[in-house]
Amino acid sequence: MTTKIIREMDNHGRITLGRGLMNLCSLKTGCVALCRIDEKQIMLKNINDAEKCTIIALAKLETNSRIRLPKEVIQEATKFEIYVKDLNLIIEEAH
Repeated sequence: MTTKIIREMDNHGRITLGRGLMNLCSLKTGCVALCRIDEKQIMLKNINDAEKCTIIALAKLETNSRIRLPKEVIQEATKFEIYVKDLNLIIEEAH
């Protein structure tokens, strides 16, 4: 069973992921790769770990565990489901 959390985008276009999720997935602050899984799902990977995925964009993961997703990736969404699958952080538009 996967536990999903819902996060809303703030007024600056950022989503707070949470330090616990970042640590669980070994994500480091700085530039991260956004990799497309399917039409609705994006996986976050450290740049050095992204060689086996299809990178669709790069984003900055801030020290306070916030990330700003590019508009071409998120389109019109304002709420996102965030969860961990196989120790990878997955973000998808909330329904």
